[in-house]
Amino acid sequence: MLTDHHLDELCELRLQGYQLGIIDPQPDVLSIDLFNVFSYVMLSLDQLNLETTIARIEHPFLSSKTIWIDAIQSAEQFDRLREVAPDGLFSGHFIHKVTAVKGKRILAHKMILIDLLAALNNRESSPRVLATYIERDPTLTYRVIKLTQSVLYRSQFNVTNAQRAIEIIGIRDLIKWVGVAMLSSVSGKPDCLFSMAVSRACFCQNLSAALFPKLEGAFLVGLFSYLPSFLDEEMAVLLKDLPLDQHIKSALLEYKGNLGGVLKIVEEYESGRWEKIPFERLATKDVSQQALKDLYIESLSNAKQIGNL
Repeated sequence: MLTDHHLDELCELRLQGYQLGIIDPQPDVLSIDLFNVFSYVMLSLDQLNLETTIARIEHPFLSSKTIWIDAIQSAEQFDRLREVAPDGLFSGHFIHKVTAVKGKRILAHKMILIDLLAALNNRESSPRVLATYIERDPTLTYRVIKLTQSVLYRSQFNVTNAQRAIEIIGIRDLIKWVGVAMLSSVSGKPDCLFSMAVSRACFCQNLSAALFPKLEGAFLVGLFSYLPSFLDEEMAVLLKDLPLDQHIKSALLEYKGNLGGVLKIVEEYESGRWEKIPFERLATKDVSQQALKDLYIESLSNAKQIGNL
């Protein structure tokens, strides 16, 4: 139990240059002299309820402290705490949690993607049928048509509709590029998010080609791993509606299969968690640490080209 008997020791630490913090203090129990020793106060919602936390933030003893509130579980809690501690520091699972809103409309981009995937899974679907889904969104149509003028396809014709664009691109690559065009068309998201998604998609594709030359779907797995960030829904909810192959869903939801393994390695590499990358196993596939670095750099170059489309 912290008491005034610790004051001399704590003051000595302050004189040595240390800055001190205290976790979940009870201001009415500590003396003002003891409380003044601390520069930081952390309040955890694991230990205190919201009302108690707010009451402590408003206590006069905390007015000059840097306040950190931890273990915030919801956006509602965060909003209330930010009102009483606008200069505070905040952390907790609420940062990664998507809040479901009843009656929320389904985004047009998501519906187009669902319809397009369903049509692609129907082998009898013609470019004309597929074009009808794409042309529901003018921005999406423009980006797909623009793709035909890139170095990837080098079309010498003036393409004026989605059907002709599909014929040039090819049905096999269609969903890949529609996914890219769709995410780049979502408004209200930072530009860097699109660049990150495409870079991951390219990295997944490059690594998959090195490890499993005949494996398909790596680009889509990397790209769609960002779907929750773009469409503001949990991955499980998004994939429930999308008629994707099961091995792609398993990779995105549980990191299962070869595609899941590729996605896991890519995410660990992007995060700098080198200790979690199975370099010894990669070496058996002739992918050294330097080779993995080269694949990553190549993916950044590929993504930059795609971003200019």
